[in-house]
Amino acid sequence: MEKVNEKPFDRIPEGIEEPSDSNAPFISKWQFAPADLLSTIFEFCVAEERETNPRVFMGVCSHWRWICLHTRSLWSKIVLAHPAYEPERVRWFEFEVCHTPAELQAAIERTSGGTIELHWIFGECRWEAPDGGDAETTPQKMIDVLRTSKAFLQIRRLRVESGLVDLIEDINFEGFEFPALEHASLDMSSSSLNKCMQETAHQLRYLWIGEIGSSRADWDLSKMQLSLELMLYTGSETAQQHPHIRPMICSARHLFHLSLWDLIVRGDEAIFLPTLETLHLNNARFECNIACPNLRNLDIYKSFIKGSGP
Repeated sequence: MEKVNEKPFDRIPEGIEEPSDSNAPFISKWQFAPADLLSTIFEFCVAEERETNPRVFMGVCSHWRWICLHTRSLWSKIVLAHPAYEPERVRWFEFEVCHTPAELQAAIERTSGGTIELHWIFGECRWEAPDGGDAETTPQKMIDVLRTSKAFLQIRRLRVESGLVDLIEDINFEGFEFPALEHASLDMSSSSLNKCMQETAHQLRYLWIGEIGSSRADWDLSKMQLSLELMLYTGSETAQQHPHIRPMICSARHLFHLSLWDLIVRGDEAIFLPTLETLHLNNARFECNIACPNLRNLDIYKSFIKGSGP
């Protein structure tokens, strides 16, 4: 359990005000519970409930507000988004939304070295300065903040959304390491990001890749040390074949869950998946033999499997 810090962070998150004392007569004895106990409860709620924000607790009373401001691990969920996505802030109620490098730097400081859940929204917008010069809020500068602060070492969960393939491909992730990464969802990925994850995210347990046909790098999952849940999706209405899908699946030595959407896997040789326990296919086809001796769960919808081994 992380103890409550003696001092709160310097920059208070936007929108946080001192709670009113008008509700004081109605507050239970929990208001006066030990700070370390309440801090642990708040940490548990924020970690387990996907739509819980520390601001919920801070509005109860001054004591709870003080505890939240001194428990920096509560501020571990961060969204990087273009200002055009401000109206969608409600989607990220439980996150700290950052539009500029300065906001990101402040949010990282509030985590105080704890693990981070990072959600990066590229969308369909480009960061451009009004005068046509270099924009302060370019995606590369956001990445540079993560690099300078070494916050990438803290990332436990990563989500990347993008509608612009060339934009994310131009981002330089050189020098990034993901030793704490356990969960990654990539609507769009880049050669640089893929390489860093493959070489350093050895604790990865869950990998979801959307728009797999737009990926510009092959995936080698042989260095993943833990049981892996792999989900691949094309974003197409019809099943498609992509040459790097089969090597990716075969490289995962500890694959226990595989889900394929709208994909075709082909090859002359059979695929042997000795650790696979769950196979989910949605509009997908294995046009080659597949052997899964430890398979326990099979879920098929509008899909086809050529054959199976012993």
